[in-house]
Amino acid sequence: MKYDLLTIKEQTQTLKIEGNKLNAAKNLNLTKQGLRRFENNKVFHASRIGEAPLEQLITDSKEWGGPGVPHEFGFAPERTEKRNGPLAKKDLIQEFQDYTLKYIDKYPNFVFSGYASMTKLQQSLISNYGVDLSAAGEICDVGFSYQSKSLGNMVDGFVWTRALDFNDIKQDFEQEEEFLRVHENEIKLQSARMPVLFVDSTEPLQKLTDSFEVNRYNEGACVFAGKLGQKLFSEKITLIDQAYDPKIGLNSFFDGDGMVRKNDPVVLVENGTFKSLISDLRWAKKYGIESTGNGYREYNRGVQLGLRSLRFAPGKQTWRQILKGIDRCIVAVLAVGGDSNELGEYSTPVQFGYVFEKGECIGRAPQLTVKTSVNNFLGDDLIAVSSDGFTKTKFSSSVVSEMDVLVN
Repeated sequence: MKYDLLTIKEQTQTLKIEGNKLNAAKNLNLTKQGLRRFENNKVFHASRIGEAPLEQLITDSKEWGGPGVPHEFGFAPERTEKRNGPLAKKDLIQEFQDYTLKYIDKYPNFVFSGYASMTKLQQSLISNYGVDLSAAGEICDVGFSYQSKSLGNMVDGFVWTRALDFNDIKQDFEQEEEFLRVHENEIKLQSARMPVLFVDSTEPLQKLTDSFEVNRYNEGACVFAGKLGQKLFSEKITLIDQAYDPKIGLNSFFDGDGMVRKNDPVVLVENGTFKSLISDLRWAKKYGIESTGNGYREYNRGVQLGLRSLRFAPGKQTWRQILKGIDRCIVAVLAVGGDSNELGEYSTPVQFGYVFEKGECIGRAPQLTVKTSVNNFLGDDLIAVSSDGFTKTKFSSSVVSEMDVLVN
């Protein structure tokens, strides 16, 4: 019998803001454990919230693990390694509390709600087949939504940021003031083709990301099947998948199988050319390749293939420099609920958008729908890829591309 045990420990302090009022901080200590037991070419699972002896988890896997799932693709090689990420700045929660009170007073026409949470995360994977890996780190998450008292909308904007130093978080909040100052000014637009900057520039890539998975690619169940090694997009486009970056909360350097990448990040698209696929141990075995360490595992689930952290490699100009050269551009701060068809065509509503002219924010956009395709977004309609993220704490560069903009 072989086994491995995944343990996740979280210590979180959270401060909540509701209706412009600060609530007392709350503390949460949580341990989650997930065991995999391997026998007769099958894997059996057991999981618990809270710590339990190894023997108890093994017993649980025998009593509640069911008939098991076939497992014939081997194990991660023997490896012992521990990594500790950087620590967050002390008193970060207190700094957020002091700053928030001033921020709320500065904008009396809005109601603010949200939270700040400081989390210490420890994750380990140990086994009786030679794997002993552990990672630890800290991160602060801040989520902050606001509502205009005069417009009557449920939500009019938000800030979400993740950092280790409050100075970085503060810069994100200061940038949001650019939107707050012009929020009451809704710009009248007509449906047209115009440049659009997605704050989350990976959102329109749904059908492209399917093509990175080695199983979907080899089964032909993706838009870009058979095109590995081919030039697909503009030379300005380089896409990478980053596994370990503790500065933004990517604390685990190993995947759910216990694999540690030889090279991180994995370059998926390089200067427009489709370069790499991702795999975990299961699919690597089937297709005779090496695992790229992309096995995602929750404590109470098996390993699933998926990207670790997709991002665009930096371009040559900041997004503000790019927008200064554009007469009018829509900045899509929040665009969720969109979908892609089998041809890679993509459309989405824009819940929060702003209009920039020559790099200056002049007002709030009306309710919009934008349409493009992954080929156009990264190809003929591409204007530029920024050298920076849209905010201080955004890790991926922003993409500006021409799109069909429909006023709802």
